[in-house]
Amino acid sequence: MFGWRCGVLVPWMNRTVEDELPQLLLTAGVGLHWARLRPNPLPSGPDDETYLARMVREVPDAIASLAPADLDLLVLACTSAALEPIAVRTRVPMVTTFEC
Repeated sequence: MFGWRCGVLVPWMNRTVEDELPQLLLTAGVGLHWARLRPNPLPSGPDDETYLARMVREVPDAIASLAPADLDLLVLACTSAALEPIAVRTRVPMVTTFEC
């Protein structure tokens, strides 16, 4: 049984966080629930300057997809997205990778 339920927002192409974060929290009694930030449309290439803003716009929908999990905390696990202003209200605290 988990004591805390944590929602983790990750970029659509990131696989590292899903592998490493559970190992760090294995004995901490934290249940992890994942949501992908998938920009629409997907990046046109490595120099796509609008990619980050489009991904940040997906944050509210990703949070909404986690609502049934009755979370205690949200983590935005994307350093680049954490640099962008994110205007979203949540009923639980949300931290970024800079604050973890």
